[in-house]
Amino acid sequence: MVSSRILAVPGIRTAPAHGWRSHAAESVGVVIRSPSLWLLGALAFSLRGGILLLLLPMVSPPTMVEARLMLGGNLGSSGLAPSFVAGLAGAGAVLALVVMAGLAALAWAELAADARLRGSTPAPEIRRRVLWRLFAVQLLAFGALVACALPLIAGVARVATAEIVRPSGGGDIYARVAAGVSEPLFFLLGAIVATEIVSAATSRRLLADGSPLMAAFGRAMFELLRRPVRVVATVGLGWLATIAALGLALWSVGMVWAAVRATYLAAPTQLDLAGAIGMATLALVLGGAFIGGLLAAGLASALRAGLWSAASAD
Repeated sequence: MVSSRILAVPGIRTAPAHGWRSHAAESVGVVIRSPSLWLLGALAFSLRGGILLLLLPMVSPPTMVEARLMLGGNLGSSGLAPSFVAGLAGAGAVLALVVMAGLAALAWAELAADARLRGSTPAPEIRRRVLWRLFAVQLLAFGALVACALPLIAGVARVATAEIVRPSGGGDIYARVAAGVSEPLFFLLGAIVATEIVSAATSRRLLADGSPLMAAFGRAMFELLRRPVRVVATVGLGWLATIAALGLALWSVGMVWAAVRATYLAAPTQLDLAGAIGMATLALVLGGAFIGGLLAAGLASALRAGLWSAASAD
């Protein structure tokens, strides 16, 4: 019997296979060591509307009476006035232009973050081509979310109008409106997660090899179906980091804002130097808490991008 050829020689080690966990650990390490990625993540977080979440602790929603006064003659027993609806349509057109600019900036931020994460920059012509394709992915994802949000928007308008004109009971009007649109709200939350999975996987495939949009989408869908455990782990870790960062940011901003609000409301008309310095210091602390929360959210956003880059690695 002839012995087989030697496949391993003592003293020689083969390179270890790189799996998702090793790729994820490398991506997380690069993100943590690169503050520039935190800034790009904060930009992406803000462009996705996340900065509005950080403003929530500092905004007091209007009461039912205040909402009715703000609407004035634009709300009657039969609903909103046609002129008011036309004004909303015009505002929506302006908002659409702002959104398009924001999506273009978001595509640029993703391309810049991926270049820093990989440590290499593509050629200018490839960069422009990938940038337009990333913009197309962002635009399609936004369109899908808007379509999924239409039932919620219609439900909120219907329930809120009914509660203002004919209240169904006591308590907070926002709680009653939320209870009336619970089903489309949960549908939208599920759509957000699903859209993020598809858009993130497609974007990472575009960034990895610069393939055409439909080819990148097809390969991304194939990878998602072939590796469901990896997808679940990526989504779970990414959202866990996001929820933790947002929770910490909202808590810190809310605590500082409560102190600032109480101090400013109780401040006398005439302030001495010490009081003015104290109030200015509190304002600076509030700004620092807001910026710190934004950076924490940016770090979480960059970590999610890094995890998706690891998930798309072959």
